[in-house]
Amino acid sequence: MDRKIIYPGQIPLVEDQLQDARFAQIAIGRLAGALYGEVGTGASGFACSPGTGMTVTVSPGEIIQAGVIDASAFGVLPASTSALPRQYILTDPVNITIPGAGATYIIYGTLSTADTANAVLPYFNSANPSQTFAGSGNGGANQPTVRSDYVTIGVASSLPSGSIPLWAVAVPSGATSVTAAMISAASGAPLYPSLRSLAARIVAPFNANLSAAFGGYPSKAIVADPNTTGAYWVSTADNNLTTPGASGAAWLSLFDAYYTKAQSDNRYLQPVALNPYYTSSQSDARYLQPSNLTPYYTGAQSDAKYCALTGFTTSGDFGASGVTSWSTTASKSSLGIVLTGLNGNTISLRQNEIVNSYTQAALQVNGYSGANGYFSFRNDGTFWSGGSQFATQAFATGTVAVSGNNWFWMKLPNGILIQGGNASYNSSDGTTGTTVTLPTTFGASFIYAGGNDIGSNANSVTVMRVNGSTIRLLGREVTSGTLQNTTINYLCIGTSA
Repeated sequence: MDRKIIYPGQIPLVEDQLQDARFAQIAIGRLAGALYGEVGTGASGFACSPGTGMTVTVSPGEIIQAGVIDASAFGVLPASTSALPRQYILTDPVNITIPGAGATYIIYGTLSTADTANAVLPYFNSANPSQTFAGSGNGGANQPTVRSDYVTIGVASSLPSGSIPLWAVAVPSGATSVTAAMISAASGAPLYPSLRSLAARIVAPFNANLSAAFGGYPSKAIVADPNTTGAYWVSTADNNLTTPGASGAAWLSLFDAYYTKAQSDNRYLQPVALNPYYTSSQSDARYLQPSNLTPYYTGAQSDAKYCALTGFTTSGDFGASGVTSWSTTASKSSLGIVLTGLNGNTISLRQNEIVNSYTQAALQVNGYSGANGYFSFRNDGTFWSGGSQFATQAFATGTVAVSGNNWFWMKLPNGILIQGGNASYNSSDGTTGTTVTLPTTFGASFIYAGGNDIGSNANSVTVMRVNGSTIRLLGREVTSGTLQNTTINYLCIGTSA
């Protein structure tokens, strides 16, 4: 992110202030591109709720859409047509009247950029410093003071060209008021979940509207079945717009590679249906008993015919379900349970320990060309490949913390740490700002800090990085620049290590 440098004693130029505003716009656009995609469209907020009678209320929100830095001159700065995701904002709730009943209406947002807040500005008369001009050249003309990217909410029976769909309101014939059951996300609405909701549910249910908004799920994406608890699907194609479970859909059940209980019962050894093994009565009649000691099998004959309790070898396919325990107490060199496949390739499972050090479950895979794999899980919660540790139990303990509406943090698998919360700036702290301690401490990098006024004044907000665990907040009235008490929602991004 670029920032303008001003030196003590320097005469500040209007270009300096405008360029600083443009730098901030570029930084926010780049961050928005990282979250929503450089060329995509994304929306958040805009909650829609029933109002009185045939009205609904749309809450504030923002829409990100690809654009350019400035299509026209920004004050004295020339236009810049470099590509940049732009943020369009609805600052206040809007009440919308639904036109009628017996139809479905689309609530949409129209994106606009305009120079607003016209005013007659005071100017300095260089020829007579004691005189103040009213407007440029003392002409008294109004001039815009704010370049605004804003959202206008509308409603129609069909989506106007260039507008962004948000909500569909299906009103039955004869209805005289709108209910929550009539309101649903419009087809293609790019309403993305918030970071907080994503933290609570990483694998989300399949969502056709969201799929249409971002051009389909990518290959290998996992979604929960929206109707069946415990069912999950894996996408088998990029840009996948099909519905899981539908005929010909590009999705596979997450558990396709696993046997069902019924399949396992039919395939593997169980306490019942042990054919070709003897029943209890057959064995009592045939083998050694206190009351019937003939005929005997030799040790070799018994080992060849039956599965020994302390170790055995078998060939061909057989089943083994319902076994309560199957153990080996040998050292690491013992094979434990061995499965032999095509061309003599084997998989062995065993339990072993280093006395007074650790116990572990070990899996060894011997394959072609003498290539072997050895993996183990130890009682101290560590995972090993051969003699190298590659993970601990912390690998799966979760990396999210939330405190109601006060703060949250989320550590991503790639090391990125995102955190934010609500805090207040006290104008008595002056331009130094109010110091706020972050929910958790960043590691080597503190990349971004930003925020917005969530109070009723829509003040200008500054969020300053101090160190890896601290920020300072500042709030000003937009037009006058006067310091004002401000309630601020802040967002910070960095690394966790």
